[in-house]
Amino acid sequence: MSISGDAFGGEHSAAPGDGAKHTAFQPLQHTAFQALEHTAFLKGLLKPFKGKGELVEFGHTCSQLTDSLVELAIQRVLAQAGRYPFTLLPVRLTRQSTGAGTVFLRWSRVDRSKMGVDLWVELIRNERTSINLVPDLYALELQRIVINMQISLTHSISRQAFLKRWLASYKEGASMLNERFTVVIDGQPFSKPFQTEDQFAKGWKSVLETAYGRTHATCCCPGKGERKLAIKRRETTDDFHQARFAGTGPEHANECHFTRQHLSAQGCRAMSRAWSRGYSSTVAANSAMRVSQPGRK
Repeated sequence: MSISGDAFGGEHSAAPGDGAKHTAFQPLQHTAFQALEHTAFLKGLLKPFKGKGELVEFGHTCSQLTDSLVELAIQRVLAQAGRYPFTLLPVRLTRQSTGAGTVFLRWSRVDRSKMGVDLWVELIRNERTSINLVPDLYALELQRIVINMQISLTHSISRQAFLKRWLASYKEGASMLNERFTVVIDGQPFSKPFQTEDQFAKGWKSVLETAYGRTHATCCCPGKGERKLAIKRRETTDDFHQARFAGTGPEHANECHFTRQHLSAQGCRAMSRAWSRGYSSTVAANSAMRVSQPGRK
């Protein structure tokens, strides 16, 4: 393919500081951002959140702002880069969808064999690049850096907001699944406060120590079965604790402390990553829907 026109044909290496003005690309002006939902995003940013609702609202605001920035990048920046004379170049500005669920602008070869800002540097240094096109390429790269930074920042904040909200909900749910009930030892009931509150710690330890190796406890949760609890002594200390008999988990109520062990910290992190991947897919789908609707405000 023969290449001609303004893009190529210069006799010397181009430099951004030659004083020419860009005409093929028009950077985004302040008016382009006025339609974005940024007022609520900036207001009270450094104030503590009061309740779960404000954090969720903040996350949604950042997510909407991210989608709007992606739409702006595609319709106002990428659209210009896809027109003449940029179409004559061996390097194009393209959109890249990431695994995190958002979109960035990146330089790429026409055949997609290589991506990255190094291609832009090579293009600027190429002697075949017209000196008249260099200011436009320079302005385009500055705009790409700024819009990518804005998308990355708002997307990261929204993910953190949603993740913290999800973890708070998870911990709240986990506490409901960790309820302690009255237990009976030698026919005598011992209430939840007696088992858990500091003021009864010595008395509760004495009860367990007396029963240790001699009898078992019975959980009074609203489950089915005998719900026997073994009384055990910790190997490294002189403390005692209760544990369900092997295979008796289904006998306890779902909300009972002895139904199952707490998720480990590693398991919690794994669930967080799984949730994050699911959330990222949702964000990507929402972004795609917004981009497919050019007339949407």
